[in-house]
Amino acid sequence: MSCSIKNHDTCLPITALKHVNIPGRRLLLNGSGPFVQLLDKSTGTLLDRFRVFERNTVHGIQAVEECWRDDDDYTSSFLVWGGYSLRIVKLHLQGSRETENVSLLAGSGECRAPDWILDTTVPSTSSENKRALKGLLITAHNVVFTLTFLLHKTELGDENIIQLHELGSNLRPILYSADITWSSNRVLVAAGTVFGEIIIWSCQLALDSDPCQQADDSIAINHFFTGHEGSIFGVDISPDIPINGGRATKKFVASCSDDRTIRIWDISSYDQGLTSNGELSACETSTNSRGTGFHITPADETSAAQEFCLAKEYGHEARIWGIRFLDFEVSDGSITFNLISRSEDCTSVVWKLKTKYELVNDKYILRRDQTILKPISSYSYHVGKNIWSMDVVENMGSFGVLTGGADSNISSLIVPHLTGENIPGRRAKTYTHDRVYDEFLRINNHPAVSDERTKNSRNNGKINSFGFISEDSFIAPFTEGVALLGQVSTAEPQDIRSQDGGVLRWSTIPTIGGIGSYVAIAGIPEREIGLIGTSTGRILWYSHKGRVEELADISRGISDIFVIQPPKGHDGNDTCPVTFITSSRAFSHANLFIVETSPSPKVLSNQQLALPAEFVVSSALSIPSMSLLILGARWGNIVVFRFSPKLQREAPEDPLCVFPTHKKDAVTSITFLREDQNSSFVDLITTGRDGTYCIHRLERSGIQFKMETLHRISPSFGPYIEGSRLDPKTGHLILWGFRSTYFVLWDETTQTEILSVECGGAHRRWAYHFGNMGHVLLWIKASTFNIMSEKFQCHRRVRQGGHGREIKAMSISKMQVDGAKTPWTVLATGAEDTEIRFFTLNEGAEGKDGFRSIRAIKKHSAGLQHLQWSTSGRFLFSSAGREEFYVWRIRWIPGFGIGVLNESEAPKSRANSDLRTTHFDVINVTADGGGCESFLIAMAYSNSTAKVFHYLSSVEGGEFILLAQGVYTSNCLTQIRLVMSGSELQLITGSTDGHIAVWDLTPSIKPYFDLGGRSIKRRDAVPFPAEPVSIKWGDRRPAHQSSIKAMELLPLSGAQVLLITGGDDNCLAFSTLRFSESSTSGPRPSLISRFSTASYPDAHASAINAISQVRRIEHGADKRMVEFLVASSGNDQRIKLWSALADCIDGDVQVSLQGDVYTAVADLSAVDQFTVKASGQDREHLVLCGVGMEMWEVCT
Repeated sequence: MSCSIKNHDTCLPITALKHVNIPGRRLLLNGSGPFVQLLDKSTGTLLDRFRVFERNTVHGIQAVEECWRDDDDYTSSFLVWGGYSLRIVKLHLQGSRETENVSLLAGSGECRAPDWILDTTVPSTSSENKRALKGLLITAHNVVFTLTFLLHKTELGDENIIQLHELGSNLRPILYSADITWSSNRVLVAAGTVFGEIIIWSCQLALDSDPCQQADDSIAINHFFTGHEGSIFGVDISPDIPINGGRATKKFVASCSDDRTIRIWDISSYDQGLTSNGELSACETSTNSRGTGFHITPADETSAAQEFCLAKEYGHEARIWGIRFLDFEVSDGSITFNLISRSEDCTSVVWKLKTKYELVNDKYILRRDQTILKPISSYSYHVGKNIWSMDVVENMGSFGVLTGGADSNISSLIVPHLTGENIPGRRAKTYTHDRVYDEFLRINNHPAVSDERTKNSRNNGKINSFGFISEDSFIAPFTEGVALLGQVSTAEPQDIRSQDGGVLRWSTIPTIGGIGSYVAIAGIPEREIGLIGTSTGRILWYSHKGRVEELADISRGISDIFVIQPPKGHDGNDTCPVTFITSSRAFSHANLFIVETSPSPKVLSNQQLALPAEFVVSSALSIPSMSLLILGARWGNIVVFRFSPKLQREAPEDPLCVFPTHKKDAVTSITFLREDQNSSFVDLITTGRDGTYCIHRLERSGIQFKMETLHRISPSFGPYIEGSRLDPKTGHLILWGFRSTYFVLWDETTQTEILSVECGGAHRRWAYHFGNMGHVLLWIKASTFNIMSEKFQCHRRVRQGGHGREIKAMSISKMQVDGAKTPWTVLATGAEDTEIRFFTLNEGAEGKDGFRSIRAIKKHSAGLQHLQWSTSGRFLFSSAGREEFYVWRIRWIPGFGIGVLNESEAPKSRANSDLRTTHFDVINVTADGGGCESFLIAMAYSNSTAKVFHYLSSVEGGEFILLAQGVYTSNCLTQIRLVMSGSELQLITGSTDGHIAVWDLTPSIKPYFDLGGRSIKRRDAVPFPAEPVSIKWGDRRPAHQSSIKAMELLPLSGAQVLLITGGDDNCLAFSTLRFSESSTSGPRPSLISRFSTASYPDAHASAINAISQVRRIEHGADKRMVEFLVASSGNDQRIKLWSALADCIDGDVQVSLQGDVYTAVADLSAVDQFTVKASGQDREHLVLCGVGMEMWEVCT
């Protein structure tokens, strides 16, 4: 069996980013494993992909030169480096925008540096010298090399040859970070060491000089900074900052470390340490007596006082990987600049430093005692751990910042120039109690006086309630008989800073006496109508023309008003009646009002809705096509009423049905998703304060109704989910709610945060509205009234990735999707971040978005161990630490996508178990007459226990019954398989002792199931045992010297299987196992009649973690010979293809290696296979998971 394997697509950590500066085009280069990818920055579309290195990961991309031949022909060169490797890559763009062809090409061969590369620089030059195009690189031992790019003509075109020449260094510590700059005649280096030191050194080198003529005596150490309590992971050198009209300059270095601090150092005197006679400078002499940078003694601190940092501050919760200067400003004897950092905690933080300087003895000295460094904004748009890369592009008035993470996501955000407190497009304002009252006096032309009477009036006039009554306005009752109307300004942020009032323009609305400031308010912004309910039971109607009039009086205090609007697409216009519900805690019913709006508001109907006991309305929705009214409660239930506006004067019937939805927490919103053509069912989205959102199907069956929950997920931003909507343009599901003290707007479809606002949390008065004005949030905090308005999103996800931690388990299945010609290939993955994610796999064109994340769920509380789909693809099973085992019901929901419901959880041996459910296997049980699916599930645990469960699925929640259990030895079980052999059922386990053990399950299982061939069926009317049967392993054989990490079981015949195992001992073993036949005369002496192993001790250079069958081919008319193509992989990052030709009768196996390639997936833990039909042929693909994912195509 001859075959080859080629890389099809990747989803790997983003380790390098570089904006491509082409006028009129928004392109982006990113490094991902050994590949450089070209993206359309506007859409995130992958335009091209080029493999730069054979093995090393791309760590940086530096622009070298660009060339325009004409408007439609552009070429740009980039220096790409990673590890020891560097290479020139060319970007070629040809054609008009309509017929544009963009490609990445090799500009040179892969060049190897003598050491690990930390940083490079390629300064621009106008010299015509053929050797003038050059750059610098610095390595991990503080050695600088010059790079010279020589153009070489070949038959295939122009190619660059990279030449390196060592400049040298007087000090060669081990570095973790470095930054290198090259001015017209000087090289300046900031080097961060493993031991927390920062070395600033420089040398004289003109841009047009020959580096081969460089003398070592021009190299000098200028500063030697200590103080960090951890390794230096990032340094950045600022540009020269002119002060006092350019009479002097200041220069700084920013550093970040393992100790989670940002530190700023003054290196303005760096040129004073240069020597030309070969003697050591004073700084160099002082460094010779130092040890490491850690644990500095007080004597060291005294002697190095001049080397203290200018400022330091904490701002991250984990290690900080990088720091960048943004911009600076000099005014009134002070210097101000912004920086941005990236961290292991997946946040990017913008910092602001302000320091004073003064002239002392003809020198400008910085005042450490008047220096302030503080974080001013934080951005968290990645998941898991680690932002590995960042690029900054300066735009008009702001910086565009791109970040790439271990989650394979690329995010873009905007940071304004030196005003980092404000997010671009966002305006915020806080109004104190006195400020609001002053506004009230001003707009009513009252003089501001401070007598006792005015003070009492101030205390009575407060904003405590508010509601939106138009796209840009809200109403807020203020004092007796008066309400304030706030209108959000349409001016841009830079235009409103000088305006009095800023974000809001206030006016007053005369109302009717007896209202007060504590009222219930509901608005219909699209119709510019507001409803006000008072504590005395009066209902007031407001129209945006400025009129307030009394509509009705229910004589009891109104706690809430809910406007009932039909779903989008149903009949409704500006003249149709308005329907709303009032809720009062004093009543056991709610009042349903139908109001005619034109020419003046008039109550057409006031109907009472009989509510269940203790039912307090929290949300409402009407479904006109089914004549239904649905109410949500504060205690987690929803109730369904029959309702039609045509029955305006008839009291509605009692509730048709009541369903529990969100445990004991409030149902905060009910949103229409879709209904079928015959109006027999409707799909609804509900959100709740239990931290979940759900999709339910409400179905009519005759005169009865039933509701089934199709989907339930806890989004990552909870725990309070307050509302939802479907975006009319994209169809994305948008959720909003509270995470800690932040209001969060979340795109559940793309798993991205749209905005977050620090407002104090959910337990306060607030209102949110989205419309033509963008996002507007109002809230009360500490007796102040606050508003936030954001017209456009200041950040977005350029490219979507996946997990931010190591993937530990995966499984692939096919799913039938409405409207799709062929079933979708769906990949389920589980990672150390405890998330399960679902991806669709695109096996189309190479390198074109092969992985698309479509859903993420988080319920496990420990890292995932194993995942497995059911044969039908309707169930997914997952196991993790803490003895967790979950069953997920999976289905396709039109208009939404994949629906996931946690149907059941396997029982634990004890409540706070710390066992790992290391592995499991599932066999489908033939469905009974009721159509419910059931399964036999064998589970392996870390305490050497094996258990066998029967699981019966049901809509109300599945049921687990423990049938059998047993203990192997004291070794942890790592693998488990259920094997059907004729009318018998066997269990095969692998463990940390390297042995294969066989357990006979037939006596324990056969009384309750019919076993035959490859199927198993439940016996009717045979009850399960009250207590589980004890089972023991019957036989075992050695296969490895240590732990078995992976196992693939391939059937050969009815009683014979081929076991392929991989272990900690780097060995790959092909074992043929034949089960002994059962005997009617008594127990079998051994469960294994034949066991032979062909071992390959050095199959991999490290532990083998994953094995998967790729292909099976039967040979001969009798099909005696079977050939398997098997893939194996492990920690050595090699994926190997093996051909195993097995004799189904004799059990002999012949093995040969068919392929061996490098994979960029580190810590590889899982491999799975899927097949697609293309041009009438089967095409096999492999998916590899670990730190990232890769898809490979197996070619014959």
